[in-house]
Amino acid sequence: MVELVRESPPAPGTLGEWVVDDLSAPTALRPVTDSDRVRGAGRGRVWATATPDGALSVFIETLDRGHAGEHGYAYIEDGAPGWDADEHGEFWETSATLGGGWHQLRFDQG
Repeated sequence: MVELVRESPPAPGTLGEWVVDDLSAPTALRPVTDSDRVRGAGRGRVWATATPDGALSVFIETLDRGHAGEHGYAYIEDGAPGWDADEHGEFWETSATLGGGWHQLRFDQG
């Protein structure tokens, strides 16, 4: 999915948002629609930011259990920003650092 985002990255300083319909075979990203934003139905959402020099941060939601929490992964290149909860409105936390720029994420809503 990182390579899919890299093919059409968001403008620097903006947050791109897409959906991948099949997480097991991510061949294309499509623009997010209002129906994709229903709590508990967000699995497959992808967000990304980019710096002016092209460094990417990509956030992939792999599981959405509504108020029981959300889970996913982040790929953050050197020099790219992490997730900004104040700016983006979701409160992802890193639950594990996996190496190579990859992080496991969770958003427990209690």
